[in-house]
Amino acid sequence: MLNPNDFANEVSPASRKVLGVACTLIGLALALSAWLTGEMVVVILSFVAGLPVGLVGLSLLFGKAKRGNGIFSPLTLYVIGSLIALASVVGAYNGQPKTGFGVLVAFGCFVLARKRSN
Repeated sequence: MLNPNDFANEVSPASRKVLGVACTLIGLALALSAWLTGEMVVVILSFVAGLPVGLVGLSLLFGKAKRGNGIFSPLTLYVIGSLIALASVVGAYNGQPKTGFGVLVAFGCFVLARKRSN
């Protein structure tokens, strides 16, 4: 049977740097595509997916993730959740039918922030 502690092992510094660079590049690519195309769907996707992935990449590169605390503080999770929720509401207001995913991600950020603050 799987031990839950097996999933919380430290990642090697080389793996952290490779994953950090990859996540940062994905976030930048989504932001660049949103800027170049200007389509509302791509802009919403860059907020819903690109912003968190890019922030995870930057946190892996420069942050000091503590074991068991995650790489984002509760305040950062509230800010990210708010931005994702705002982008999803704007998308729903502009007639995009699949913005519910962003609301669920934002709700998940809020729940995780509340759990970490306790």
